[in-house]
Amino acid sequence: FRPVPPLPPRLTRHPASHLHAEMERMLDEFHHAFADFDSLFAHDAAWATLPPAPSMNMAETPDAYEITLAIPDADPDAIEIHLDGRVLSFHSHQDTRDAHSASSRRFSSRLLLPGPVAPDTLLEISNDADHIHIRVPKPGAPSKNATVAR
Repeated sequence: FRPVPPLPPRLTRHPASHLHAEMERMLDEFHHAFADFDSLFAHDAAWATLPPAPSMNMAETPDAYEITLAIPDADPDAIEIHLDGRVLSFHSHQDTRDAHSASSRRFSSRLLLPGPVAPDTLLEISNDADHIHIRVPKPGAPSKNATVAR
């Protein structure tokens, strides 16, 4: 907090002069406090080191819902996939450490499937070059591949 400087004698006659000086002081303090505020949102070299956000696509076929997650550099064993009714949940947590740095990445998402799913449905999950493919058979649809429940 900075005291209000005294006004020149010619300006002290008006009743609002002191208020004007106080407002000027507060604005100066505000500008000083937020001088670097734009740098919080500016693009800098650190943004390039952040991992890309996972992307997700869903397609509906006559016999299944097919979901593809693109999670670059993710450990497929660190991804948990759960089906609760029509809600498909994805969770991933991966810690990485080397001699100079450490990072922790988390991803969590839920997807409401557009139609019915049998209560005992087993998910068909495969991993292909950083793409996790999930096939959720519709009720009464035969399974295409070996099923893996996670």
